[in-house]
Parts: sequence; structure tokens; C-alpha cells
Amino acid sequence: MIDLFQLYEKFCGTYNTQQGGHVRPSRNFVDWANDISMELFKEYVPLAEKNQQIKDYLSPFLKSKNIVINTVPGAMHDIIKFPADYEHYASARVFYDSNRNGCSCTGLPVIDGNSGKECELPYQDEDDRNKNKVGNELCEVSIIKVDNQRWGSICAHKTLFPTKESPKITQFEGGFKIAPKNIGVMVLDYYRKPVFATFNYTITNPGNIDEYYQYNENASTKLEWSPVLVSEFINRIGKKYGKFIREQFIFETSELDRKVSP
Repeated sequence: MIDLFQLYEKFCGTYNTQQGGHVRPSRNFVDWANDISMELFKEYVPLAEKNQQIKDYLSPFLKSKNIVINTVPGAMHDIIKFPADYEHYASARVFYDSNRNGCSCTGLPVIDGNSGKECELPYQDEDDRNKNKVGNELCEVSIIKVDNQRWGSICAHKTLFPTKESPKITQFEGGFKIAPKNIGVMVLDYYRKPVFATFNYTITNPGNIDEYYQYNENASTKLEWSPVLVSEFINRIGKKYGKFIREQFIFETSELDRKVSP
């Protein structure tokens, strides 16, 4: 995680805010930091599958949950709702025991597919699953995500239609359609939003030359990003600071620093 106070001190030292223009942490700085946190999140998520480094950066926001899939009567597929904190899709998979029954993944929360809320597995526990296993025959099968335009044709395709060996999923407003029916439970991997960081402090000797901020770490919330990205935050905050004080020189210097930083 990135400590906001340390980030603030580094920012002030890098851009010499004593001369360039003072920035109070609660008025602009913390807003800039949270804006940049969301900027990085939105930029990185589409790139995660093709870039392992970016995928590592996003690891604090990646969650995995068992989703109980409730059968939809009369439909060719079943439907599940998003978990409450769902933001972006990462992947999905199903575990089968030796009898090809869908199993839960041990250690992950269980979510009801109808409500999107945490629940208990209604039909199977770990001991029952182990009784059904033969050796290490529990297998994991990836669920293939299909865009909405191709969903109908895929479901009707003679060879590519959804099966237990090749399940398919598509996203719609509010959740997912999944086929074939009666899978039972799946594991959904998804990204949640970064938490909103806070900078809690008191001012000691306000208005005097020796005024300073007394940071309250216990009452503050850190940025969830890796400290490796401190330089990226500093550069991006520098751009916002350059606009804030309307000095093109600082803005251009920040751009140059970003280009040459490793």
C-alpha cells in the first residue's frame, strides 16, 4: 500500500511547494490521489490479460467468489447477478468432481446468484465432495466469455454450443447468462474498485512559521496500490499541480520526468 503522508511529503519535496504554491492535503492533494487511483484502475484493467506486470499491480482489487447458480425455469440458460462490489470481469471457472458435479472452491466466500449476497452452499459441503472424489480427479474447467452479439449463435451452434466440458458465459446489465444449465456453482474472478483513500491530520501551531501537519495514521486510509507506483502517482499529481498553479513550466517538467522514469 501507499501511505498518503509519505506520498504528500515526497510530492512537496519534488515540486518545492513552499515556493511554487502550498497545497493542503485535505483540499486538493487527497482528491488528486484518489482521482489518479481511479485513472490507473480504468487504464490497467483492459490491459491486465496481456501484461503480467499490470496484472500484478491490480492484484489488491482482484476477488474470487463461489457463485451458486439457481436454475431459471423455461430458459436455455441460467442467470446470476453481480456480487455487490463487482466492477470488472476477470475470468470464470467451474470445478467438477469425479461424477461431473459442480463443486465449490474451498476457502472462497459463497454468493447467491439470485441476490448477489453471501450465503451458505445449499446442497454440498466439503466432506460430501471428498466422498465423491476418486484420487485427485477433481478438475477445473475455464468458462469461455462470449459477447452478447454472438451469444445466440454460439448457443445454437452444432459444435461450439455450451457443454459441461466447454461452458459459456455472457454479460448483460446486472449480471451474467451462463450455459449449459444446472452447473450448480461456479467461481467468478472479478475486480472491485479501489477504496477511497483518506488523509486525516491536525495542524500544530496553525498560522505560525513552525506550522506542521500531525498525521493520524490510524484514522486514515492508504492507497491500495503497490509502492512501486509511487513515482507514477508523483508524476500524475505533478501534472494536476501544474494546472492548479497555472505554471506551464511545472506541467512540462512533469511530462518529461514521466517519459524518462523507468
